[in-house]
Amino acid sequence: PCSITRHESTLPTRLPSARAWPLVVCLLLVGLVLVGVTAPSARADETAAPGETPAPSPLEKARARWDARPDSINRSIKLQDALFAAGEAKQAESLFRARHRERKADEAAAFLYGRSRQDAEGLALMRQAMESGLPQASSKGVLGAWIALAVAEVEAGDGKRAAQAAARVAELRGLAADWIYVAWIEEALVGDSQAAIAAYRKAIAKDADHLGARNALVILLAGNRRAAEALKLALETVKAHPTETAAHLHLGLVHGLAGRSAQAAAALAKALESAGRDPDKLVEVAAAYSDIEEQELARKALATALQINPEHGRALAAAGILAMDQNRLKEAEDLLSSAAKVRPKDGRVAFLEGVCAERMGRTSAAAAAYGRAMKHAPERVDYVTALAMARMRSGSYRSAAGALKRAIKMDPSDASLHLQMGIAQMNLKKYKLARDAFEKAAELAVKDPRPHYYLAVIHGDKFGKSKLALSALERYEALGGNEPSAISWLKELRTEFPGG
Repeated sequence: PCSITRHESTLPTRLPSARAWPLVVCLLLVGLVLVGVTAPSARADETAAPGETPAPSPLEKARARWDARPDSINRSIKLQDALFAAGEAKQAESLFRARHRERKADEAAAFLYGRSRQDAEGLALMRQAMESGLPQASSKGVLGAWIALAVAEVEAGDGKRAAQAAARVAELRGLAADWIYVAWIEEALVGDSQAAIAAYRKAIAKDADHLGARNALVILLAGNRRAAEALKLALETVKAHPTETAAHLHLGLVHGLAGRSAQAAAALAKALESAGRDPDKLVEVAAAYSDIEEQELARKALATALQINPEHGRALAAAGILAMDQNRLKEAEDLLSSAAKVRPKDGRVAFLEGVCAERMGRTSAAAAAYGRAMKHAPERVDYVTALAMARMRSGSYRSAAGALKRAIKMDPSDASLHLQMGIAQMNLKKYKLARDAFEKAAELAVKDPRPHYYLAVIHGDKFGKSKLALSALERYEALGGNEPSAISWLKELRTEFPGG
């Protein structure tokens, strides 16, 4: 069963939305049960004993199974995944392109070729093939294809199409986990809370005791101001699962959101009792205590977890966050340093070390920690941005611009990144690049006056174009900008150019 798992950033934030729970299920659903690569055997990476035949690799196993039945959609999907995992994406595309050419009338071959491409045109081929219903495929093959399409739509960020494909999977197979996947897509990608609630209810109809679906629905109902329904479901869940820590935690959450602090405390006390000597559950209880601002109880729960296991990485990180939240910075630094020793490749722990170092006024140490975080989790734009900002604060504008360039490539629609890039380039005296960055920031954040002030500085002070500076300052004022020096400058320019 799912439980409160806070992406391991436990204490100072609110409890996560319902999407945190189904995501776990989704990963299991699409990564292990459905289309994932077969896990390597225990001996796969070992050197064979003299005279012993080495165990086949996952790719070799997938290829052998596919060779035996190349018409199987599911075996084809597993071979593709094995090729992708081995870095042989081009080989996958070549293999399935050839098969598609040989079987022009076979919709399954078209679907598999489309999937092998891993691009927008390939996704369109997959959709077209599914519209035909894959008449020559087995029922298992059709199900596998719908699963693969749902995953591809999720990866493409098309929430509505992903929800439709996932709902088709749920209708064909009907597992509670399938409806949880639909609910996650509806909430996280589509933003339709009511559709997500309906999907969670279908999951519970399939499995009345499914703790993960119940807990996720409790949070979603509470977050959508359906407090009475949330409380009723939470109470029913506690009754059905009296020894489950997560059930009591969610009941405490509902009471807390409703302002019933005494009932929330009682529910969390039950959660603490059921957690026993399980450090993971104690961390979850600590997170819930922090959410109702019972920081000392949270601290005691974490202290108990660390007494049981002094090298528990989550507990160390959570205790470090709590210490930062209470401004006990040296203690936080020590706890996070211990967490980093336990989890040396955890980008999140390195990031937290950076936050703590910044709070302590040690900008260079913060930048170094953010650099480690970025190395361990290069896909996290927030880590890259934190590194850039630390470098900006230390006056290292050239390296800050490099980090900002990377962040902008990862998230080109973030106006604040372009604004900071403009400031960095202005400090580097690269005024044309600064102007371009500020113009992009103004385009993306149409209600933000700041880019227009910086554009006025560039046009007026750097390029000597006072009329353009006047235009930029007028836009700044129209958007609510009220910096006294900027308004004073605007008045001077209006006097100089009375006609605008």
